[in-house]
Amino acid sequence: MRNQTNVTYENFMNELQQEYEYLKEGIINYRAETASMCLELAKNADDFMLFLDYDDTFEFVQKSLDVDTDRLKDVTKMLYTILGDLHLKANLSEKTKVELARRKANRKMWKLVPATSVSPHITG
Repeated sequence: MRNQTNVTYENFMNELQQEYEYLKEGIINYRAETASMCLELAKNADDFMLFLDYDDTFEFVQKSLDVDTDRLKDVTKMLYTILGDLHLKANLSEKTKVELARRKANRKMWKLVPATSVSPHITG
């Protein structure tokens, strides 16, 4: 099932590129390699909208890559999740956007406390 969306191919590719750039700076190469595979697959897809459907995405990835099942699932999930997130953001109603902005503005900051400051009287 493919939905209509206001997301462009360029937006999708930019988001994949940003994800790759962010992940390649990390310690673990696995996720950066996954993002790199996603970029290549997205470039070679006839219709990037297929990534709005998980099953279609998995089938496309499975036909395109010769990798283990875990990697297939990771690449599928990244493509599906990134396009789905962009789709959601691009298709929110104005009322919903206003409500989300209001909630974000009213959100209180969380303060993390070091574990050493926990009361010694608490036992598990």
